[in-house]
Amino acid sequence: MTLKLDHIAIVVADLEKAVEAFRDKLGLPCDKIETVDAQQARVAFFDVGGAHLELVSPSQPDSALGRSLAKRGEGLHHVCF
Repeated sequence: MTLKLDHIAIVVADLEKAVEAFRDKLGLPCDKIETVDAQQARVAFFDVGGAHLELVSPSQPDSALGRSLAKRGEGLHHVCF
């Protein structure tokens, strides 16, 4: 069996500031930003050579993602193969 990295998701408090930082400091252009209503989140997508980097930010502070962010802070959320 061969595993392939699909994406790495990083939770951030301020999506716009994080997108600017990844673009300006790392030179990564943002491909798109989507609202995922089912997860109560906004997601910014960056192509990093076949896999994707996703910055995820809660759209509601009382969502599961919002509670996780409040408890654990910003950082790695998940890795998907």
